[in-house]
Amino acid sequence: MTMPSWVRSVLVAVGVGGSVGLVVGGLGARTAMRLIAVAEPAELTGARTLSGGVIGELTWSGTADVLVAGLVVGVLGGLLYLAVRGVLPRRDRARAAVFAAFLVLVPGAVFSRDSEFRVLERPLLALAVFLPVFVLYGLLVALVVERYAPAPERTHGAPALMARGVVLLTVGLALTLQVVSLTRVSAG
Repeated sequence: MTMPSWVRSVLVAVGVGGSVGLVVGGLGARTAMRLIAVAEPAELTGARTLSGGVIGELTWSGTADVLVAGLVVGVLGGLLYLAVRGVLPRRDRARAAVFAAFLVLVPGAVFSRDSEFRVLERPLLALAVFLPVFVLYGLLVALVVERYAPAPERTHGAPALMARGVVLLTVGLALTLQVVSLTRVSAG
């Protein structure tokens, strides 16, 4: 009995997304948090973030929370990749690059609006430190999913054109939100 290709694609996307989310998202985010804590002025060490975390404090429970969040968000990101890959470029490398850019713009726009950044002295540095996490996650997920569950032939016609338009509008809106958010963050 052969597995339908869409089931295989979903399983691959969940497995790859979760794995890359755990390693790149979880460990990458924890490393980024540590770098941010080191870069912040000494007087901020020990200050509480809005979510109750302590700046500069490295705990096993905090690390476990970040790893689990990386895993969960990674699975969702893998499924997101499946949802949008049909409207991305045909070549795998171009598809991966566009997906990574999409992650920087769309989830990155939400991430950069996070109120936790208001506590930091250098919020733009914090965003810059997290940027490689989004990029590396997007590149790896797209390339590995395409390796083990290649995309079917692209569809044409009105539905495909409409889907591409929705992706373009989403990216345009996210880019606008990102510019507004970064302007607010840099203004203090």
